[in-house]
Amino acid sequence: MAAALPLYIYDATTLEASMAGAPSALYILDTAAGTNLVDGPFFMEHIKPRLDPDRITRFIIQGATGSQSVNRITGLQIELGALVFDGQTVCEFPMKTLNEIGGRYCAGLLGNPLLWPYRVHMDFRTGRLILENSHN
Repeated sequence: MAAALPLYIYDATTLEASMAGAPSALYILDTAAGTNLVDGPFFMEHIKPRLDPDRITRFIIQGATGSQSVNRITGLQIELGALVFDGQTVCEFPMKTLNEIGGRYCAGLLGNPLLWPYRVHMDFRTGRLILENSHN
């Protein structure tokens, strides 16, 4: 490893989104994450009551602390501004520790499966996330 430096832009990596018709909330943006996550209490209150229980299955993900068993939900819609992503897979995950790092509540994490077709740019000067279609 050439260098290990603190990263002080954690708050700048949050954005507002809506998942499965739930109220808009803050989500952590993580282009390296292999899945989308939703916080357990947020899921229980805003998303699960409207779902067919057959869309929720147990699943194993690899996290920072190793393998973890989570509820995986398929076929959800995620809205980022005017962009609507249908058929997304999301894992219910306890976000308490991640939320303590940033000092604010985030309803989940949006990962690479949502963002992969785009070039992702963060303009920190204007506080904007720019998704550029990578097929152009």
